[in-house]
Formats: sequence, structure tokens, C-alpha cells
Amino acid sequence: MSILAQYLGVPPALRHPGCLIVTLSLLTFPSEIKSHQLFSRSGRRSRGITSPDQWRQPFRLDNDYQVALRVIQLSPSIEKFTREHASIVWFKRAQSDLEDTDTLHLLHILRKSQVGVVQPDDLSADIVFVHVAALVEIHKLPFLVEHRLRPDVPFCLYGMHETVARARWGFREIYLLGVVTFTPQALLRDTWSVLKTIRLIHDHPLWTCYLIPQIVGLAASLSKPTGGEDHRGSAWAALQSIFAAAVDGTVSIMCAPVDDSCKGTQQWIRDYAYGPQTAWEVEKYCNSTFERAYSSLPTNTWDSIAQDDILEDMERMQRQPAIIDTYRRFVVLDSSLDRGRKTEHGIEWDAINRFDFHDDFVNSQEVTKAEFACM
Repeated sequence: MSILAQYLGVPPALRHPGCLIVTLSLLTFPSEIKSHQLFSRSGRRSRGITSPDQWRQPFRLDNDYQVALRVIQLSPSIEKFTREHASIVWFKRAQSDLEDTDTLHLLHILRKSQVGVVQPDDLSADIVFVHVAALVEIHKLPFLVEHRLRPDVPFCLYGMHETVARARWGFREIYLLGVVTFTPQALLRDTWSVLKTIRLIHDHPLWTCYLIPQIVGLAASLSKPTGGEDHRGSAWAALQSIFAAAVDGTVSIMCAPVDDSCKGTQQWIRDYAYGPQTAWEVEKYCNSTFERAYSSLPTNTWDSIAQDDILEDMERMQRQPAIIDTYRRFVVLDSSLDRGRKTEHGIEWDAINRFDFHDDFVNSQEVTKAEFACM
């Protein structure tokens, strides 16, 4: 240390332990050492600067393609994906039956694909592009459920339109989440499985579920025990647990807004923001909603009307701005006795014992009341 201090010319008064010394030195190098040699030993390299001519070269080779890339702003990973996979482009046709400018740009990009663009009803497609203006009609896309059931099929929004808020313009991947509701038959015949599924969905980071009030009220009215009947382990007992789950936030008791107007949204918020606070109040609310909707109807029509109500509610749910580009799967779970799997307007309708998240989180399975007795 003393040798270095002497070499640097540090005054003697400063040459003692604990004293921080900072020196500024002017380094000179022999003239034969070039500037690029200063960095060669450390492995550093100077960054190349693209000349204006180099920057313009891609535009000279394929101007339309380069412009399209910048207009649509595909992510590099999606652009690379489209080169080796078939694509579907879902857009809203104008009255002249001509594609909009955004779609023309996208189609120009997709022409670079080795597979190309296929028809909307082609199940071989591995990626679906949806124009922002056509998202409200996505339920009309053929085999929508089948495409949504494949987690490896990306859905991507693109473009802009005056009917869509500016915040929703541009390219982005959509459809990551799932939403589930239940039929009255599932609530009556597989109530414990419904409760188990509700808990599984509540724990899943990408799924949510809700119950339509009049549907729950219908199930409650049909499962209510008569005097002197032991209802332990019955559907009625399980429904009480579901009412409690609604209070603690595990499941929502609600329906989709009837319309998208500001007035309609405010009324919907008033109806559900300050909902029932106890299980008894939840039950009372569901029963009163059921009475208003079904009491004047013949009992033999309740089942078909309930199915129509569920389908209509799910369709409205798909059209909500907060949900329309976020939720990938819309699932109605029916009784395990239901043998047929149905799809309609982008909605899955299946038996509760066949429900599958189609991911590695957990698979739903039917749970018997004996299993719940051990919990």
C-alpha cells in the first residue's frame, strides 16, 4: 500500500489506515494501440449501427409484408408460430363483402405460412385470429367449443374499430380463463359433486363459477324435505352448504346483466353488490327469484324453461365486455345421469362427472357423500 501511495504521490498526511483515497489519473497509450484493441481481451465488441440503407432493405424486398407487420404488431412468437401452423381469421364482413384493412394486412402476413389460412369450419386450425369488431359474434364461429377445448390453440385479437373502445384495439392473446354454472338436475341429483366441484373451481387460478338464483331456487323447492324426514346427507343438506359457500365467496349467486347499457349495469350492480349476507338470506333470495319466474308456469315445463334460462344467461355472459375476451370456456354442468354432450353457441353442456379442466391443475371427479362425511 505504501509503495502504491508513494507511486501515486499521495501526501504523507493522508497515508494512514482508515483513510479512503480516490485518485484521478490520466492514462496515455502508445500510438500503435488501436481503440478496438482495448476491448478485445475482455471479449467486448462494439455494437453495429444499422445504416438507413440497411433499415430500408426489408421494405424493398417486401414492402407490403413489412408494413403489415408494423400495423398488426404480431408478437414474434405468434408470427413464428403461424409460419408452421394453419390459421383461422374471423372478421366481421362489411356490406360490400370486402375485408377491412386490418384483415388485409393480417392475411398478407399469413401468406408467409407454409400451411396458410383455412376455412372457419376447419378443425385442423392451430390458431384463431379474431378482429376486435367480430368478437361479439365469436359464438357463431363453427366448432368454437372444439377449438377452445384445445389449450394449445391460441386465440388472438387484432385490428381496431370505431364500435370498440380504443383500449381494446391492437394485437393481444385472449381467452385464458373458464366459467362454470350448474343445472337444477345437477343440484338435485349430484349436489355433493356440485359442492366438491365448486370448491375445486374456487381453488383453480384460472376458473370461476356461479349459480343462477332461480335455478338454485328451483332445486331447493324440489329438494325440501317433508315433515319428519331425515334430511342428513340429502340434496337439501348439501344445498345448505352451497348457500354457506355463497356467503363466504366460494361461489357467486348471480346472473349476467340483461343489457350493456349504463342504466342496466348500474341496476345489476345494485342487485348483487349488496346481496344476502347469511346462508338463510341466500336461500330466501333464490326462492323468491324462483317464485317470481316460475310460479305461474306449469310444473311440467320447468325443466325445459330452466335449460333455456341457463343457455340465455351464458350467452349474455359471453357478450359482457369484462368477460368477452378473457374467458375461454363457458361450461354448463348437468347431472351425471345425462348421457349426451352438447355444444351450442360456444357453450359446453356436459355431465358433471365428465368435467375436465383440460390442464394439469386437477381433474374434477364425482364425490360421494361418504367422502364428505370424512372431511
